[in-house]
Amino acid sequence: MAAFGMIEKKIIYRLFGIGSGYIFSFFSNDGYNKNDTRDIIWDSCGINIYNNDDYKDLSQQKCVEKIFNSNNNTLIANLLQGMCDYFCFKMGSSFWGDEDQNDYSTVQKIIERLKSSDSIDLPNVSDIDNIELLVADIEKNMQENKPELAIDRLHTYTAYFIQSLCKKHDINIKKENGEFIPIDGLMANLKKLYIDEGYLDTEFSKTAIKTSISLFEKFNNIRNNKSYAHPNELLNKIEAQYAIDIIIPTLKFIEQIEEQKDASNDIIEEMPF
Repeated sequence: MAAFGMIEKKIIYRLFGIGSGYIFSFFSNDGYNKNDTRDIIWDSCGINIYNNDDYKDLSQQKCVEKIFNSNNNTLIANLLQGMCDYFCFKMGSSFWGDEDQNDYSTVQKIIERLKSSDSIDLPNVSDIDNIELLVADIEKNMQENKPELAIDRLHTYTAYFIQSLCKKHDINIKKENGEFIPIDGLMANLKKLYIDEGYLDTEFSKTAIKTSISLFEKFNNIRNNKSYAHPNELLNKIEAQYAIDIIIPTLKFIEQIEEQKDASNDIIEEMPF
């Protein structure tokens, strides 16, 4: 349960009555059952524990713990918030003790921390109108644990970013017929520039940049054939998340080597001769 520390885990389990295979065990006499757990998890995480093979044979406690242990921080935060909402609904306004208040406040802080830790760190693209709407769409799908829906939007953002770097270096972004060059083709031209002009110090980094060309080619394929860019069957959630986890750090690496070179050039220009 890496999302929580030991004390945080104990507070969460105490607040929500988690133990002996159940959650909200203190509401059992009031009719709480596994159907309620299913509804909380479905509403907050989009997982149907009765139909999903990974969950359908698990106890209520094991279902919750599986989400805690094997999902991104945003989804864990969503589940915690769903459980908080149910707790508030059942408790009303008259039955809160000091321990309940303190535990609830602690869990709310955990939720805030988990959500902020899963924020998306995309490279800067400043010359595109309304780019913040594209970023917001990517973040919304990621926070709702729908990486398969973020693929197309991230591909668009990637194209804008790579194109902006090519413009900066006077590299053509269109073919003679006016069509845009795919991002893997643009990256091939940037790779040549980076190696020829000494942007990279190690063979490891040079190989990483070369490999990114093939990576972006496959990303094009996913976008065209496994995303809602067209009426496709969507890429499965695990592979979609993995693709995003690979593409975003690659973009950040490219941004950082650009910034490093710019800073080096600025120092040279400022040196007296």
